[in-house]
Amino acid sequence: MKNNLYIRILGAIVFIALLFFGFRTASQKPLWNDEIYSQIASVETLSYSEILLGRVNEGNACPLFYLTQKAVGDIMGYKTPLEWRVKAKVWDFDRYEDRIVLRIVPVLFTALTIWLIFSYFANFYSLATAFFSLLLSLSTAMFLQYGVEARPYALWIFLTTVQVFIFLRLIESSHNRNNLLRWLSVIHILLSFTVILSLAQVALICSLLWVYGERSEREWRRYVFLFIMPALIAITFWLVSPKYPFGLVFTVDQYLRANISRDRFYLFWLFVLALSVYGIQQKAKRFNVISNEILKGLPAFAIFCGAVAAACSLLVIFKIKQGPEVQFPVSEKYFIFLAPVGVITLTSLVDAMVRAIRPYLLKICVIGFVLGMVVPRAFKVIKSLLKQYPNLF
Repeated sequence: MKNNLYIRILGAIVFIALLFFGFRTASQKPLWNDEIYSQIASVETLSYSEILLGRVNEGNACPLFYLTQKAVGDIMGYKTPLEWRVKAKVWDFDRYEDRIVLRIVPVLFTALTIWLIFSYFANFYSLATAFFSLLLSLSTAMFLQYGVEARPYALWIFLTTVQVFIFLRLIESSHNRNNLLRWLSVIHILLSFTVILSLAQVALICSLLWVYGERSEREWRRYVFLFIMPALIAITFWLVSPKYPFGLVFTVDQYLRANISRDRFYLFWLFVLALSVYGIQQKAKRFNVISNEILKGLPAFAIFCGAVAAACSLLVIFKIKQGPEVQFPVSEKYFIFLAPVGVITLTSLVDAMVRAIRPYLLKICVIGFVLGMVVPRAFKVIKSLLKQYPNLF
């Protein structure tokens, strides 16, 4: 890990800029029904103990987000407008104060997520890789669309980001392993208090840890806190949560691509191609185009594949439970954990691939292809954002 004052200053600039644009976006984006309903039904009218006991009248009864929202509201002395509480429920009314106060938590966690991704790659990889990760983050529509909403998504994204980075450090380095495992247990417990669906990614990371060698009797005991306790917490909140008739309204491909865009899947398959070339040359021993640096991308490769598989498993469960009538559509936001996974893993895969390619001209061509995939996407997302919020800048 690098200890560079220059990197810290850059990180601080990135974080402050993210906070600024986050609150600018929050101030211009009208609150919508789900945000207002959460504040009225799940935050303001419930006590801290009621929220903690899962008495939230929503499909996700996990309390962590609602507790933080209530704490911020109490600290700020915030009261919801009377228009939201009257029988007619005038929810097309909101004030500047409502948009800012209710979105402090999501804006903060979204800024922390993108800053953390940038800082991680700046410290453990290179500044070029860090700026590439920043480009990926800022061109991730799910970050920009839902990262400022007063819903649990931003907190879920942040905890997922920390979870993935801890896992990567556990695989890439043996230093401080016990503390990393303890922190991973804490993150898994926090995830179980945030979203019921997070159980899928908790199971994924624990499975990968098992594959990578956490199998001794001593390591096995750690799964009590890594998996068993988070699973029990998530299942408990699922048991007490309302059971709404959810149903799928999009194809599997649409759910996945809403969180990991098509161009990023192209980058994934490019890494698969490079990995295949490395395997062929190792067997043939006749040419040397790809070095063993490509193998450094394997942990990220495993996370990417596992996360997609976890999302598909959730889709299968939703499909099995789906009734004849769909009253509540399964949103693409329910798989938003894929968004930070995509940014982190694809940054790592591209870094490993570029470092592994030996011929200079081929390396330049690959970099050009990668930028050709990512930059137009970034312009498209930013253009869409400016069209939606013309006074953002």
